[in-house]
Amino acid sequence: MFLTRWQKRLYLKKLNRWSISLSNCDCTRTHSTISHEPVLPTQAQVVICGTGVVANSLAYHLVENGWSDIVLIDQGKPCGGTSHFGSGTLGLFKPIAERNIIKYSIKLYRQLEAKGYDIGLKQCGSLNLAQTKDRMIALKRRIAYSSPTGLHCEMLGKNELKRLHPFLNTDDLEGGVWVPEDGVANPQAICKSLAKLASEGGAHYVTNCHIEKVVTEEDRIKGVHTSRGFIYCEYFVNCAGMWAREVGNLCSPKVRVPVYPAEHFYVTTSPLPGIGVDLPCIRDFDSHIYAREYNSGFLVGGFEKTAKPAFLNMKLIPPDWKKDMPLDWKHFMPYWEKAMSRIPILKDAVYPTLANSPDTFTPNGKWILGETPEIDNYFVAVGMNGNPLQGAGGIGKAMAEWIIEGKPTQEHLAFDVQRFLDLHNNRMYLQERTKEVVGRHYSIPYPHQNEYKNARKLRCSPLFSVLEKRGAVFGTRMGYERPLYFDTTYNGKGSPPEMPPGTFYKPKFFDFMLEEYYACRETVGIIDMSSFSKMKIQVF
Repeated sequence: MFLTRWQKRLYLKKLNRWSISLSNCDCTRTHSTISHEPVLPTQAQVVICGTGVVANSLAYHLVENGWSDIVLIDQGKPCGGTSHFGSGTLGLFKPIAERNIIKYSIKLYRQLEAKGYDIGLKQCGSLNLAQTKDRMIALKRRIAYSSPTGLHCEMLGKNELKRLHPFLNTDDLEGGVWVPEDGVANPQAICKSLAKLASEGGAHYVTNCHIEKVVTEEDRIKGVHTSRGFIYCEYFVNCAGMWAREVGNLCSPKVRVPVYPAEHFYVTTSPLPGIGVDLPCIRDFDSHIYAREYNSGFLVGGFEKTAKPAFLNMKLIPPDWKKDMPLDWKHFMPYWEKAMSRIPILKDAVYPTLANSPDTFTPNGKWILGETPEIDNYFVAVGMNGNPLQGAGGIGKAMAEWIIEGKPTQEHLAFDVQRFLDLHNNRMYLQERTKEVVGRHYSIPYPHQNEYKNARKLRCSPLFSVLEKRGAVFGTRMGYERPLYFDTTYNGKGSPPEMPPGTFYKPKFFDFMLEEYYACRETVGIIDMSSFSKMKIQVF
């Protein structure tokens, strides 16, 4: 039962009084000693910007491959950025390219646990819920390509969901998918454990050091100017998280790294009666929330339909950025109410704690990896889209192989940094896209009907206005607006037609496309090909 208006005001008042940022909490479960270098070395084979979980994973894998001449530079202390925040969930119910990377991450974390590191790793499984028939179709489609490629997952009914998670309200559910191999872990503990192992293998950590300029020579990495001096290097890796775009601008030519931080809210509760440590993770896609067991209570977060880009009125991320992370209960309250409806025992939580940590998102919600097209030996591994932990292990391995072998040993085309244009690196564009891309994590992937609504009209044909008046419904390819089809019922008055709501059945635009097909086959059709690539072939 939802809160009444006056109850909500009273509840908000109490929550704001008692909520604190998780950045002030010590959630470390393992104490590791990392060797800090007070002096910057004069040269290194590899310089890594950042000491988050991805950077430490990369350093660890380079060390494991015999590369010990590595320097990691951080403006703060090791593991002191944003990657140790978050849910700590490890989810495999994804497309195979992502799943393979996450699968290796879980394997690596098991190895850390076997070495004696207390990283809070639990294989508790996950329940992926469906409230609507369309969501059920989407989940069944995902099972159809996940099961044949090696992932154990199965569709469950309400009673089976309730059996696996006794605290779950299943009244409004159509069903859900059980993924037994999913799990959780402690992000900060893993971050520090990887840093310790990398340090023991020869990697040097230089802290409280600011990168001022990345120096190139003939479009190739030469070295790095820092607040502690200059260091020559053969390779430079930008693992700077939400600072990655700023670091990309510190060289000539500039490197485009289109990432932007969004405020990511989640709540932790005090211990609640009967909560077991092996309780499955919950992903309630239609409510845009997730939940997991946390210290005998719950951690509940969300991927909001309309997210809040961080640091909107600032050109750069401020040094004291934690002060600009407001605890906005008003923004998160709708998702907290949905969580209490899904897991009713949350209503018994006394003074739940709200946290707000910036998470870095990319324009299309996929990681950004690889060697940049602008500068040789300049690599990027950023854009973890709300969960650095689950990809960090596999990304560190992939990037180490990429650097050592000169090319990736597996297919990472969907994550390649070269998929973007300079236009995608525009700050205003990124802010607008971030509002939408966060919620896309839990949207239904309707076939051919997933065009973004925000941050549009970056590139338009000279005929754009003419086509729009003729009823063109546009989609984007590499930022270029081009007609998907024409709505022949549009008379040129009022708002231009838009893509209708998604469906797994016959879409409303089917008949319009059929008309176009017959027009081109039987009579004459004109196609604006301005957005197509042009190649000049010249013989010398």
